[in-house]
Amino acid sequence: MEAVLEGMDEYYSAELSQKIKWGMRENIYKGKTTGGYTALGYKVGADKRLEIDERGAAIVRMIFTEYDSGKTFAEICAMLNDAGYVTQRGKAFRHDTLSRICSNRKYIGEYTSDMVAEPSACPAIIDRDLWGRVQTKLKNSKQKHRHTNPKHDYLLTGFLTCSQCGKPIRGTAGTNKTGKRYYYYKCDAGCCGRLPAYQLEDTIVHALEDALTPEKCDEIADKAYTLYQKERAENVQLQAAKAEKKK
Repeated sequence: MEAVLEGMDEYYSAELSQKIKWGMRENIYKGKTTGGYTALGYKVGADKRLEIDERGAAIVRMIFTEYDSGKTFAEICAMLNDAGYVTQRGKAFRHDTLSRICSNRKYIGEYTSDMVAEPSACPAIIDRDLWGRVQTKLKNSKQKHRHTNPKHDYLLTGFLTCSQCGKPIRGTAGTNKTGKRYYYYKCDAGCCGRLPAYQLEDTIVHALEDALTPEKCDEIADKAYTLYQKERAENVQLQAAKAEKKK
């Protein structure tokens, strides 16, 4: 009986997953949202289609225009944050936030997804000429970054924040007079100076090794499983409530 029940649970889970994916694909084909956070500059209308939010759209246009004019992401972040603007989630603007915004094809009217081959239409905020120039600048910037920081994988990229100014700490490199290459981490504002990359990475890796003992890993796994069981129970109760409501 236990095996039968487990098999039924597994079948129900797989079937539900397929239904959810099918529903999401249908929404994308129709140009409707599939949930989650809405991109800055958009809002969800009554028919679940994206509509332009003029206040957010003005910020998006400002980001594209300023980057196209030659300003760096760091300069644009400082300008937006100093003016009191916040992201769609109510947080300060960061380098990675602007990178995602400048790469989001929704802003030229293409609602894309891995689930469908052809993008659906949505209202455009940025014209294609400006989009094209910004993409060219992004591509050139990436190539320049690869050229200035070769042969080192910055393991801590995206995980470090400056405790003084709150800006991201990124990997960088330098060459001395003899041509020897040095690798560092430093924040966008330069508050913390240059932190030797290898030393910082070794320190954090060793600290993790000391902290993540087998006993600690077991404790983390137990907590994760408890949360999973709770979420599953809540989902069952939700489905039952929906069925009762429909009835």
